[in-house]
Amino acid sequence: MRERIIKIIKTFNLTQKEFAKNIGITSAGLNDYLKGRANDISSNKIKNIILKYNINPIWLLTGEGKMFLPGKKEY
Repeated sequence: MRERIIKIIKTFNLTQKEFAKNIGITSAGLNDYLKGRANDISSNKIKNIILKYNINPIWLLTGEGKMFLPGKKEY
């Protein structure tokens, strides 16, 4: 999932700090996760990613399917 979160950050042209704030996590917490120093992100934060960025939950969790849910503008 780390690679897919990085892809979301790049797709929306965000800094890690902006992305972290948008999903309700500290920038240090996000950095630890992306660097492999933390094993997971809470399900609540995953839900925030899905809702805020219209992300397909299957894609986010498994890498399968399309990045975005249908019905909204895709980037």
